[in-house]
Amino acid sequence: MKKINVAIADDNQELVRRIEEYFINHAQINIVATASNGKLCLDMLEEHDVDLLLLDIIMPHLDGIAVLEKIRMMDKYKDLSIMMLTAFGQEDIMKHVLNLGATYLILKPFDFEQLETKILTWTGYTTTGALPQKDSLHTEQVSISPLEYEISEILKAVGIPMHIRGYKHLCYAVALVCETPSLLNGAVTKVLYPEIAVYCDSTPTRVERSIRHAIEVAWSRQAEEFCRVLMGKELDETCTKPKNSAFIALVAGKAQQKIAQS
Repeated sequence: MKKINVAIADDNQELVRRIEEYFINHAQINIVATASNGKLCLDMLEEHDVDLLLLDIIMPHLDGIAVLEKIRMMDKYKDLSIMMLTAFGQEDIMKHVLNLGATYLILKPFDFEQLETKILTWTGYTTTGALPQKDSLHTEQVSISPLEYEISEILKAVGIPMHIRGYKHLCYAVALVCETPSLLNGAVTKVLYPEIAVYCDSTPTRVERSIRHAIEVAWSRQAEEFCRVLMGKELDETCTKPKNSAFIALVAGKAQQKIAQS
């Protein structure tokens, strides 16, 4: 009986290790290779016979979307099933990757039993061991809440690049603050950053740095738009780059305002 050969491309090495351990003696699923960035992922596919690729959207050197685009341009990978992994659902990204030919999207964090079920279901694995033809595969739209959508739109409008880690951390930070505003009252470093770190498999220090970096990138690229979108005024001496907590508060307030008006 042929096993499903699965490869993993994700720079979270702890997550990869845990997935490998879970499937180490699995009767139908075999983890054949792993890669920690997009470039290594393409090399990995050249070297191994892979039925299904678990592909993280945010990775160094070459992100998951760029990898997906390259793969779908190569005829030799036309039968490869690809499950995209993402920590935060943005509607436009999800539509884009599904249009590019991703088989399914899995939101982090996920439990491994859920992952196992999805792999077996979306590869069409049967008791005879037959793997499906390409036309028997399906895609599924993952819905997101109005709040998630507004947060994503605001971050893009101010110039936060979607491929950097700070974007993912900011999405979750703003969502948490909208749900629990008191997190901004002296609990940012003690509660908010640690909560994001657990959710995103990171550390509080890295979360703080990634958010600060994302804000700096957006400010350096389009400070005028930054001020207009978040503060409703033109760039002048009174409009300065906000600190992490102030930025999160501004985006949370803007997102909630948009939802209230809709």
